[in-house]
Amino acid sequence: MLSYTTGKLGKGWVYHGVPNEEEYARPAGNRRAHRATLREKLKASSTMQKCESTETFHTSSRLKLELLTVAHAVELFPLLTDSRIYEYIAVQPPVSVEALAERYRNLESRLSPDGSQRWLNWVIRRTSNHQCVGYLQATIYPDNTANFAFVLGLAFWGLGLAREASLLALHSLFAEHGVTQVFATTDRKNVRSSTLLNRLGFVKIQPASYPHGRVLPSDYIFQLKRNV
Repeated sequence: MLSYTTGKLGKGWVYHGVPNEEEYARPAGNRRAHRATLREKLKASSTMQKCESTETFHTSSRLKLELLTVAHAVELFPLLTDSRIYEYIAVQPPVSVEALAERYRNLESRLSPDGSQRWLNWVIRRTSNHQCVGYLQATIYPDNTANFAFVLGLAFWGLGLAREASLLALHSLFAEHGVTQVFATTDRKNVRSSTLLNRLGFVKIQPASYPHGRVLPSDYIFQLKRNV
């Protein structure tokens, strides 16, 4: 289980776990038949769920951000099973489509169990071919500060997609959700992530200035303030 305040960056990409993302056990019984049934249910419900989130789409020249729903599990699962994207992430790849779907189902409330935090999760989709390439996360705290993260499939690294998607999400956090400061953590060895955060306007700060808990000794902490 990921903690509320700690996290690491995926290799080359920022990562900070959303609080209720947990690894779930494999379902009992015939997993193959269960998986096939689940896939059909998810595909059948995807149109309705995507229509429900239409008002929250954010688009750029190449990308569209969609609010994450359980229907996205089928599309994202192949991307997230590649162990190479977890070199700097303190979690394991999802064990099955079912486990990922259950995780996303728990995130659909977009609130922490006590209601004090807002959990925003977006799927990154290419507009040219409608392909899912990764996702972004933000946890908004009661003081209107936020933690921010993104994970892209390995095939989509180095194309500028992470920066483009992050700019959309950061604009939403500042302009639509009233966030005043955004924080991101990265492993000190993860040069690509630190470079990208700098390009997004983040600046490195001392761990003592981080308001959301303990910073791992192996991590850097970055901050981006809203322009007034």
